[in-house]
Amino acid sequence: MKRLAVVLIVLGLAAGCNMQPVKEAKQDAYKRWYETRAQLLYGLAEDQYKAGELLKARSTANEVLGLDSQHRQGRLLLAKINIEEGEYPAAVDLLSRLESENPKSAEVLYLLGVAQENRGLFQDALVSYRRAQELDPSDLAPIIAATEVLAAQGDLKQAQAYVESYISLAGNNARMYELAGRLAMMLNDPGKAAGYYQQACDLNSANRQSAEMLGEALFMDRQYERAAQALAPLTAAPDYSAPAWVHTMLGDCYMAMDRARQAREAYAQATELSPSDPGAWCNLAKAALAAEDMPRAIVAARQALRLDGNCQDASVLLGYAMLRDGDIDRARAVLADAAGRHPASAELRCVLGRVHAAAGDGESARRCYAEALRIEPGNVLAAQLLAAADSGGQEPSIN
Repeated sequence: MKRLAVVLIVLGLAAGCNMQPVKEAKQDAYKRWYETRAQLLYGLAEDQYKAGELLKARSTANEVLGLDSQHRQGRLLLAKINIEEGEYPAAVDLLSRLESENPKSAEVLYLLGVAQENRGLFQDALVSYRRAQELDPSDLAPIIAATEVLAAQGDLKQAQAYVESYISLAGNNARMYELAGRLAMMLNDPGKAAGYYQQACDLNSANRQSAEMLGEALFMDRQYERAAQALAPLTAAPDYSAPAWVHTMLGDCYMAMDRARQAREAYAQATELSPSDPGAWCNLAKAALAAEDMPRAIVAARQALRLDGNCQDASVLLGYAMLRDGDIDRARAVLADAAGRHPASAELRCVLGRVHAAAGDGESARRCYAEALRIEPGNVLAAQLLAAADSGGQEPSIN
């Protein structure tokens, strides 16, 4: 009996010892199942996020965290969703915790900077962006983001110095050159800006915005021929609708190069795109005048006045076009009316004086020129016209 009792005790102890491994094995199995399930759901959430289905992605990401509250990828995805949906405080909180757990993650630091920037925590964002760049020098996104924060704060020179210090790393990144060009334009250095924009265009010739910015920079730098070469293809591209300002700037380039007929066509395109803009019609009238196309100049100037009856430039252009077209009486009526509405315009009085002179009324012409000089004592054209009228010589052109 004693022996039997000892055997039973031993067997009982052995059974008890085997219970713990079985329990741990079950727990491990459940843990692996939850982890596998969480990973599968994470893949679904990521696909939903990439497809722009943010509500579904958020719901699935929350399921992931329900299965595994420490799932790093799931928490990171939830932070991205928070940023996309403008939930910046929640994103900052979540990413700050992720960063404290893994301070060597460049991705977490970059996203933290994005959330901080959008929340208005600009200095914190700069720190995060710079740390992200230090951890992954090959990633230009933190450099671009930090530069844009500096620019948004008004530190344009610091922003320019920062991006230029990394410009050698830009490689094929056209956006880096575009940013450097934009900063140069903001700092009134269009020549430098044109150089950066040209590099951006060389890297991505299909980017119409880069070509637009290149044309604008060249125009502001008074490189009219090169500016026209950059802008003209945009206006002729069959797969692109250039905005009205591109046509206008192209017309300005042609006018600066004394190519009035090409300017006229460029301005005409601008009026088609902005038919309610009196300035666009004035540009067309001016180019038509320079191209000796008086009928079109008259039509364009009249349209500008229909849109803005008080437009001084349109009145001057209409009156002068009528004068050049030989319609002296109508020109005098238009200009006399405009002179009454614009008593401080020396230009109007000069043109009205020319009309009086063409009508054979020299005395009225001299009074107009003298009045123009009274309004604007330094007006060279008025002085020349008055001198010519007093001497009986040929009046200078006012083109």
